[in-house]
Amino acid sequence: MPLSELGVGIPWGEAADLIAELMRETGSHLYADLAGLHLAASQADFAAILHAEWFMNMNRDKDELPEPIELPAPFTRRPEIAPVTPEEYDRAAEYLAAHSAFRDE
Repeated sequence: MPLSELGVGIPWGEAADLIAELMRETGSHLYADLAGLHLAASQADFAAILHAEWFMNMNRDKDELPEPIELPAPFTRRPEIAPVTPEEYDRAAEYLAAHSAFRDE
């Protein structure tokens, strides 16, 4: 139905409900746009991509293909973050050592 039917053929409340449902549906283009994904894909698609990558990487000839295989995916693999400074690393290591369940071992 065209958008011109809103309010006539489709009541406004029903249209709002349909849009809300599209925002919850992980395979919809609206959800993908709101979540910052590159493509529309369901959670099952994500799982299938990651499972296929895992299987391919576990069974690849590491001499022939030294780099891990990465299939095209709708999500960003490595978000751009600032590198950790040596001081930040030391603080984090001290914090973890003080709070670790295994600190006495």
